[in-house]
Amino acid sequence: MQLRKTLPLLLTACVGVAVWRFEGQKKNPDVVLATFEPYKLQNVQVLTNNPGTNQTYTPTTGTRAIWVECIGGGGAGGGNNNSGAANNSWAGSGGGGGALTGNFLSNPTGIPSENYSVGLGGNAGNANNNTAPTAGGNTLFGGNTGNGTFGNICNAGGGAAGIQPTEATTILVQAGGAGGVPNTGKLMIPGGVGGSSLRSGTNGNNPISGAGGSAAGLAGGQGGQAVGLNSNGGNGSNYGGGGSGAAVNGANNKNGGNGAQGVIVIYEFT
Repeated sequence: MQLRKTLPLLLTACVGVAVWRFEGQKKNPDVVLATFEPYKLQNVQVLTNNPGTNQTYTPTTGTRAIWVECIGGGGAGGGNNNSGAANNSWAGSGGGGGALTGNFLSNPTGIPSENYSVGLGGNAGNANNNTAPTAGGNTLFGGNTGNGTFGNICNAGGGAAGIQPTEATTILVQAGGAGGVPNTGKLMIPGGVGGSSLRSGTNGNNPISGAGGSAAGLAGGQGGQAVGLNSNGGNGSNYGGGGSGAAVNGANNKNGGNGAQGVIVIYEFT
């Protein structure tokens, strides 16, 4: 119910049409159906399959208008590969959260099939061989994925990866990965910035990892939580949450957290 009660506010703000009503039974006011004159909500599709590849959206029969929300993939958190010096420490910063974009599309004769691509979540890599973490992928709906009928409808950027700084005995504050950039849409909200990490001083015992950035929207996920000493980073949650960094000292190798994949949510109106 909260999802359907919130949707009118989004469409009023982003589409500029304020004619909404809720239809329900008097004995059960929670059983309602959102109506957007002259359209009526008939279905919601959530697209998550095969991130990073081109796919095809097939609308429900009778769909004449859609509100599309795209969330980019979350960036991975920074890992750590410590050479073994007892006083050295290393703390990775958090990956950025995926951006949120939304757009409205209508066609009196019916919405056709459209191309889309869900953004990959960033990969934390492997601390043992110094493989760097990766950014989250963009989530696209429409023309940029191939031969979209209506061109580029939504493009939500993925979050940047966190940083894995060099090990040392000096103090260093390392900024987190940038949040994803909202590239195309009427609703455009950047992803949350990954948290900064702290490499501790000469004793090396208190490095602090950076938390992952979160993604906005009803379907947006939280970033991975910052972790304690000598722990792998936490994974971002679905959808679009960034991974947190790892924090180590001495001869310890720990990976950052993976970023969560993106998503496309489509509200279909008849």
